[in-house]
Amino acid sequence: MAGCALGFALAVQFWPGGCDGLEFYMKLPAGNTTAPAWVYLLTWPLSWLGWPLSWQVLTAATVLVAALVASMSGNRHWWAPLISLPLLWNVWLAQIEVLPLAGVLVASVMSRRKLHPAWLGVAWLLLMVKPQVGAGLALLFAWWAWRERGPGALWPAGAVVVAVVAATVWLWPAWIGNWLSTMSRFRATWWSASVWPWGLLAWPLALMPGEINHERRMRMVAAATLLGSPYFALYHATSVVALAASPLLAVVSWLPLAVGSALGVEWMQWGWWLPALSLARDVMPEVAVAKHRLLPWGERMALT
Repeated sequence: MAGCALGFALAVQFWPGGCDGLEFYMKLPAGNTTAPAWVYLLTWPLSWLGWPLSWQVLTAATVLVAALVASMSGNRHWWAPLISLPLLWNVWLAQIEVLPLAGVLVASVMSRRKLHPAWLGVAWLLLMVKPQVGAGLALLFAWWAWRERGPGALWPAGAVVVAVVAATVWLWPAWIGNWLSTMSRFRATWWSASVWPWGLLAWPLALMPGEINHERRMRMVAAATLLGSPYFALYHATSVVALAASPLLAVVSWLPLAVGSALGVEWMQWGWWLPALSLARDVMPEVAVAKHRLLPWGERMALT
């Protein structure tokens, strides 16, 4: 994993790109940012390294964290997200999908009772950097913490969130007003892959009951969060391909580019295919189980 991260970091030095990182993140919070100020607690110090070294460090962190998320529960295909279109596009833009991915990693470790519940607050902050990516997962991890440790586990997490937000207001008093103003003017156009409001239909599938382990439930909720959002771009699906850790899904992630180009339309608007296929892949086993349970008793006996 470390070798892949280093390889990507060296490669971007010869790859023209990094515009989002340079324009939006590698500086103090500005009036045109769509990111909350706690992002800059991480990216502003990173900018002190200069360009392109700051982009190289961000790239290495993105690749390493994506591989670590993919390797959860011992998945041997940890490399799969590294060949996907969303991750490569994310690296090219110098976007910050690494932060929601890090939130998944922190919350997953915490849910295994290996970290204090206060770390859930860190995970919430990281996931909510981009609500279209992490809002559903933030709620899922909160529910798991409540169920497994009791409501008292949420208080330390909430205290962390309040403390960090208060620190950002103290450092940059105008950031909330600037951020709200920017968000009110934001209009996604040709790069949006949203299927709003039809994507909301994904939520009943993501929350369907059954013997579904934590990893699969996270994938389902991550896919439904994207599909149910009024806006998301294909590079936001980095979370889905990392959680899936599937070579097949990594290859399929290039289909929007092929189909959109063939039809002469904006290929990025076909990005909804990826979370939709990921969700279908996780839902099908439960559909098969439900179908089996609905068979008449005699047919079930014959099949066994």
